[in-house]
Amino acid sequence: MPVIHRLRAAHRQGWRGLRLVLRRCFGRPIGAWALAAPLLVQELALVLGSVLMTLLAARLGPAAVAAIGWVEVLGQLLNALMGAVAIGTTVVTAQAVGRAGRSARLHRIVAPIAADALRLMGLTGLLLALLLGLGREQLIEWALGRNEVAVRDAAGLYLGALIVADLPMALVLVGCGVLRGLGHTRQTLHIQLLMVASQVLLAAGLMHGAGWGVEGAAVALVVSRVLALVQVLQALERVLGAGRLARHGRRRGWRALGSSQVRGIVTIGGPAALESLFFHVGKMLTQTLVAGQGTAAMAANFIAFSVVGLINIPGNALGSAATTLVGQSIGARHLARAHALVRRIHRSAAAALCLLAVPMGLLASPLASLYTPMPDVQAQAALLIRLNALFMPVWALSFVLPAALRGAADTRHTMHVAIASMWLCRVGLALTFVHVTGWGLTGIWLGMFADWCLRGLLFWRRSRGRAWLTVGSPETCRCVSRVCRHNPVQMKHDPDGNKTS
Repeated sequence: MPVIHRLRAAHRQGWRGLRLVLRRCFGRPIGAWALAAPLLVQELALVLGSVLMTLLAARLGPAAVAAIGWVEVLGQLLNALMGAVAIGTTVVTAQAVGRAGRSARLHRIVAPIAADALRLMGLTGLLLALLLGLGREQLIEWALGRNEVAVRDAAGLYLGALIVADLPMALVLVGCGVLRGLGHTRQTLHIQLLMVASQVLLAAGLMHGAGWGVEGAAVALVVSRVLALVQVLQALERVLGAGRLARHGRRRGWRALGSSQVRGIVTIGGPAALESLFFHVGKMLTQTLVAGQGTAAMAANFIAFSVVGLINIPGNALGSAATTLVGQSIGARHLARAHALVRRIHRSAAAALCLLAVPMGLLASPLASLYTPMPDVQAQAALLIRLNALFMPVWALSFVLPAALRGAADTRHTMHVAIASMWLCRVGLALTFVHVTGWGLTGIWLGMFADWCLRGLLFWRRSRGRAWLTVGSPETCRCVSRVCRHNPVQMKHDPDGNKTS
């Protein structure tokens, strides 16, 4: 029945009928919002923390906000690379949970996965920190060579703190990945709240109370990551059993890097890491284009990204929940349920994003004025916020759908689509709009919106089919089967009436 006929029927039935129609049209995925609610609060805390850090930096002047903003973009690249390993950990853990069900052996099954993932992530974090430390000066000169000396000096100081905080942040990400795979999203919420609150409070006290400026922001960054690492290790001890994680780590040693768990994590996380690398390198190139537009354009760009991050919160939360739910459904061989979950989660995300985009677009100018008193920066930031609000219906297709596909280990397809779309649209069109048409900062953002449209179309076509449901690699299947070999899965029926094994 067409949607208009459903709405007419609902009008005759009253409010109850309207609620049923909206639920059917936009989907209400069972279990998704229960998992996504803590993640939504977590995302809100992260975005608000970024907003508050931006406000604190803005009070130090355009040089400080431009420097911290550039380093934060580099930090997002590092978090995305390390988060790829965390995604692999989440998928392997979720599929193990789906296979084991409510078995009493579940925590014994997950403990070696967590121990091996922490060891792998520790090595990855050390390598990334070493590479950044060796190339710090060259990176700053390449990206910020045209800016003032004050911007380069502040960026070098804050980048040093980011390198120190790299290892604890890596371990926090993979620990939260294990907890998400288990469905303990409230634990991850507590960890992220502690990290954000400690960073903002310390930064406020040190940057402005003690007068340390950018140095205060650097100290707050390192201390907050260390505190989050302590809490995530304590959470894993509570969930997996006291001393179990340490015992597995000592017994397996560095041999764990060759285990089937690590192979499964790398098989899933490797393509996701390559996707994140190429995606964020392209993003860094566009940031270099932004830097070439001047300090005011850099400040407007960072302010706009800070504000529009608020709109993306429901989509990010539902995407993380989709990875866990689809992974558990695939592990339990409920393929029809996984296919239905993807459609319903996308509809819910699209509806939530559009509801937030409307007021954000209307209040663009007042929101931009909270960050800076400079009229030219306010005008540029407000224009970017309004353009972003217009393209939000496409955002759910571009980012929520691939998050759900990763739950089925379909990371190779998402990698190919993301890399091709990024470099064809976001980088290629941005270069064209800046150097050929002269559209400046607005042209860079239009290239980003074109990237969303192409990605969204390709991911929508992929999700409509069923090839992604059985794309899991042999390594991942062997990993899940091996860790669950003492928990045989019996024949099950999914909600759509299909018998699965």
